[in-house]
Amino acid sequence: MHMIIATDGDLDPETAADLTARLLAEGDSVTLMTAIEVPRTLLIELRSFYRTPPPKARIDEDSEYVGQPTAGTLTSQWPGDDAMIARYVDDQATKRTDRVKQALESKGITPTVVARESDAPSTAVLRLIEETNADLLLIGTHGRGRFEGLLGSTGTKLARLAPCSVVLVR
Repeated sequence: MHMIIATDGDLDPETAADLTARLLAEGDSVTLMTAIEVPRTLLIELRSFYRTPPPKARIDEDSEYVGQPTAGTLTSQWPGDDAMIARYVDDQATKRTDRVKQALESKGITPTVVARESDAPSTAVLRLIEETNADLLLIGTHGRGRFEGLLGSTGTKLARLAPCSVVLVR
């Protein structure tokens, strides 16, 4: 059996690890997964840290204040947009999965950790289920959604749409 544990960082690590240990048999595998939404303003904010200071203001012939340009240029240390997004996704994945990973490892379970960049977590989880031909999905009952109940949570979408059995963890 292949199990996917999907988390947004709010899944209780001990409960998830205990349940996983009870459900797995020898030879079964576990993928610990999270979907990371990259904020639209992330690159703008990160670029500001890598900009050179704007040039000093100059005074023109008429003694008017010309003012400083509002933007400098990116320094040579800027690793590039793709590298910065990858670093952000990796950092967020570590924050969201490390506690569950450690709890699983304490039970003798070594998960494969997968992070996907996505603005639709349910879609990312469903794709991973199909890619890995997972037999079971373990998710929390609530997470980071702001409109749970009004629009439907990620957990509700996964419970309805997953092609495999879904276990909800409280």
